[in-house]
Amino acid sequence: MSSPSALGAVTSALRQHIEAGSDGIIDVTTESLDRAVAKADHKLVNLFMYQTTINAAWRNNLSPHMGQRDSVVRSVAPLGLNLYYLLTACCDKEADAHIALGEAMAVLHDRPLLDAGVCEQSERIRISPHPLSIDDMIKIWSGFPGIPYRLSVAYEASVVLIESRLDDFQAKPVLSRGKGDLGVTISLSTTPRLDRIIFPTRAPGAAGGITPAIVEIRPVDKDANVITLTGSNLTSPWVTVEFRPIGGTGVIERPAEAVPEGLKVKLTTKRSVPPPANWAPKTKAPGALEPNWRAGLYEVRIVTDLERPDESTRTSQKSNALAFQVVPRIEKLSRTTVGGVTTITCLLEPQVMPEQHASAIIGNLVVESEAHNAPANEVTFKCPPGLHGDFLVRIRVDDVENWSMREDIEDIKKAGNLAALKNYFNAKHQVVIP
Repeated sequence: MSSPSALGAVTSALRQHIEAGSDGIIDVTTESLDRAVAKADHKLVNLFMYQTTINAAWRNNLSPHMGQRDSVVRSVAPLGLNLYYLLTACCDKEADAHIALGEAMAVLHDRPLLDAGVCEQSERIRISPHPLSIDDMIKIWSGFPGIPYRLSVAYEASVVLIESRLDDFQAKPVLSRGKGDLGVTISLSTTPRLDRIIFPTRAPGAAGGITPAIVEIRPVDKDANVITLTGSNLTSPWVTVEFRPIGGTGVIERPAEAVPEGLKVKLTTKRSVPPPANWAPKTKAPGALEPNWRAGLYEVRIVTDLERPDESTRTSQKSNALAFQVVPRIEKLSRTTVGGVTTITCLLEPQVMPEQHASAIIGNLVVESEAHNAPANEVTFKCPPGLHGDFLVRIRVDDVENWSMREDIEDIKKAGNLAALKNYFNAKHQVVIP
């Protein structure tokens, strides 16, 4: 931390900082505005500290810190200050004033941090532009009557920390530690914590594979997307994985399989039957109706129980939530043309809900879907007149797009059919409009 003389030290260091950065092109003074104008020269700029304020962030910082004066932990927070300077060009000619001020501003733009040795503090002092209105600028200059206005710009220097001179408070020695002087009671947390989601790798032959932070929901177990949840305290006699749509309602529960990385979860439209022995969902029995998957943003969390859950005595522990995207999957794409009007029909998974907004991106053109009043796997799009050619079709549901890259790249490379790799996009997602 610094002593109260830090304000002068920062002003002096800032003056040297600008002079050194300009390679001697300009001279810098630290006078009041009236004295600086009286010393007008062809290459002179002046630094005038017109205001200091308390830094709000450090004002609220009441945590103990390491003091520099005696290298002990101190409980009195330092005084954090923001310094405000007026940088004024004081030159004989107006053209020289423009050049001098431009040189000084360029130095502060390229080198906004003062050297660490200016103040004995961990945070370096940053110099930032501080815009002033015309009224505020006039108020500053009106404090020096009779002095004509000179071209000026304001800067903020933050933060300068001044160590408190108050003696540190020292607590009395501890006489006993807990009942019977047996020490404090420590209990290790068993609450599960999620750190990240490992998503399935797509297009494994493309530059070593691509792993976007998305998943697709498929109806068949063997084709299911698998995610792996990593973290701590994820293993338990009873484990359930909960999925909730962000901004929606309902909970979708899935079992998890323990793997060395964490927990592996299959994402399908229906629950696995028969369920794992250590899975006891709290909503409905396996195979019963549950909320439908929908394209959009989801959050996932782990629910663990030490004993078989029972609704009357359930003592579950829930982890934090992580977010991911469920993207629409194009199962089938077809085109029909009747009376000169072309309609594109998409069979999607999961279903599109009535309240969801669906659109097709045909080439670079966005086409809205036809209205649907119930959950639908089949969505239609009427193309505008005059649209002709070979297009890649992408489906967007609630700002979430389907995955368009083909997934047979590795097989094509093994077969040696390099000509087929000219198009990395899925051919099933392309349509020809005559």
